[in-house]
Amino acid sequence: MKNWEPIELLRHVRHEWLNKLQLIQSYLSVGNEKRALEIIDETIFECKQEANLSNLPFRKLSTFLLTYPFQTYPILLKYEVNGDGTADGTLDEKLFSWFQQFLKNMNEVVSIGEENELYIMMEVMNKQIRIFIHFTGLIRDSKRIEFFLKQTEDFFTIENVQFNHETLQFSLVV
Repeated sequence: MKNWEPIELLRHVRHEWLNKLQLIQSYLSVGNEKRALEIIDETIFECKQEANLSNLPFRKLSTFLLTYPFQTYPILLKYEVNGDGTADGTLDEKLFSWFQQFLKNMNEVVSIGEENELYIMMEVMNKQIRIFIHFTGLIRDSKRIEFFLKQTEDFFTIENVQFNHETLQFSLVV
């Protein structure tokens, strides 16, 4: 994980906000108020999810996921955090390491130039964490991902795996 300088982080955050504001302004200038309002709603949702993620006791994992878009990767990452927010903070290092390795592997096996999107939904209820992973895009080396998931079973439980060269879905029970 990159060690971010505060000014560098602020530069990336400002850039992201400026992009969103310019997009809203563009739609308003062509009279498409409906699409501008949709982008505002999407942005509000994303901000709420960032707050939910930041409120979990997982500083390393949260920092990793929040700063992921500030670097150039072939996979677009989206996430959602639901539940009561109580979780065992001692799992932070394990979850951070797993996500770091998972995304490293995924970014190396997807086809560049395709619309690759990884959606993560974390449900945190009564100190149990269930993470739903859904990828759509194009995977060139499925064997590498299958091997990685097989190794994961030493640390976490994986359920409901659905996998082909265009989609990957599973649940990670922590």
